[in-house]
Amino acid sequence: MCKFVCTMGNIQKILFVTVLPLLYGMFPVGAMAVETEDTFRLETVCDTLSYLCIGSDRWRLPFPVYRFETADVNGDGIIDAIVGVVKSTRYDPVLRRRVFVFKNYRGHVRPLWLGSRMGQPIADFHFLAGRNLIEVKEIAADGTYFYAYYRWRSFGMEFVERKDCHGCGAAENCPL
Repeated sequence: MCKFVCTMGNIQKILFVTVLPLLYGMFPVGAMAVETEDTFRLETVCDTLSYLCIGSDRWRLPFPVYRFETADVNGDGIIDAIVGVVKSTRYDPVLRRRVFVFKNYRGHVRPLWLGSRMGQPIADFHFLAGRNLIEVKEIAADGTYFYAYYRWRSFGMEFVERKDCHGCGAAENCPL
């Protein structure tokens, strides 16, 4: 376990990071990692306003954020940001959970995919790094939950497979 102190203006953060030695240096694992100039971070101002940041570049997210993850979604070797937001869209005017993917373009936050919807309404999602898939817990028309798996395909997410969520009951009891 290593201790890092990060100072941003008058705010000081202490991060504890577990590292594993690799051939070309140290690799952070666990829930917290060290921020560098090319690391995505989410700055939350209030319930309905957050900023997705890389270094000093910021992308305004003027809606609630329910999940934030980073991973190489499109397989180009550069870490992307996966942001779950709650908003309506032009093609789906109902206030729902959406999944947005942003890329790091030369140190600037840029949208890679701003999904208006997946197959069904979204309860939650998680990126599966080992399989390079986004696992989405979706809500069927009858109110039951199932898992849908998506992968990046040139311009957008491609449906891969569906797995039923047997005997979970309520969403909070259905593990992601």
